[in-house]
Amino acid sequence: GVPLVTKEYSEGTNKLVWTQSISRRKWLSVKLVWVIVGAAIVVASFVALDTWWSKTNNALNLNPFLTLQFSSSGVVLVSYAIFAVSLGVAIGAWLKRTMVALGVTLVILIALILIIVPNFVRPYYETPKSFNMSLTGNTKINGIPTGSTASLTNNASLIVSQTTVSSQNQPLDWANPPKQCIVTSPPGFGAMPSGHSKAVAAPGPNGGEALASQNGGPTVNLNCLQTLGYQMEIKYQPSYRYWDFQRIETGLYLALSIIPIGATYWLVLRRDA
Repeated sequence: GVPLVTKEYSEGTNKLVWTQSISRRKWLSVKLVWVIVGAAIVVASFVALDTWWSKTNNALNLNPFLTLQFSSSGVVLVSYAIFAVSLGVAIGAWLKRTMVALGVTLVILIALILIIVPNFVRPYYETPKSFNMSLTGNTKINGIPTGSTASLTNNASLIVSQTTVSSQNQPLDWANPPKQCIVTSPPGFGAMPSGHSKAVAAPGPNGGEALASQNGGPTVNLNCLQTLGYQMEIKYQPSYRYWDFQRIETGLYLALSIIPIGATYWLVLRRDA
């Protein structure tokens, strides 16, 4: 999409076309329709093949919600293509320099498709379901999830958050945990950098205890926390919502495509008039 208009500007052919009987609006509309529809058809053919090919892998590994699998199968990739081409055309019409516009377009696409939407938007398309589990095992305490626990642990579902909460459903402050549960870190035990706790068998004399630490905070005994009523609250999107999420995200990118298309018309019809 980037060179669609920038090539015309760099070669000056846009001036020749605009002096003919064809209006700018018709000239731009024909070019946009051809490039967008063409991109959608080409990508759809690859998506159909990839979706068919990945069926066995998704069935065996239960991982359709992983970023790569979700973004490369189903119908959502077609909307990515339409948005990408539309954005490329708009950035090219704005900057009028092919390589610079290409770089800016790629940065925006990578940030949006691979970082922002998968991590901060997609998990919240629908209200997450939740259930509580033991801190030291896979024992469900309440909130029976749809499907098996094994499906959750194998990423069949999209995990939104995992939080250690009290019996009053208050998140644990890892910087100031209950004093009676704080233990001296055994040799070789390091703080966990992740955003949730996990049972870790400590080496040495405390080998039978499940210990955890987070963000440099004190090491705590998970068995002790459990006796005080703490649980692991897991919020997740069940696997049966996969196609709903595909449709929602497809609609999101198709709606976003309207913005660069409108900007392109404004740039060509107004700014260069």
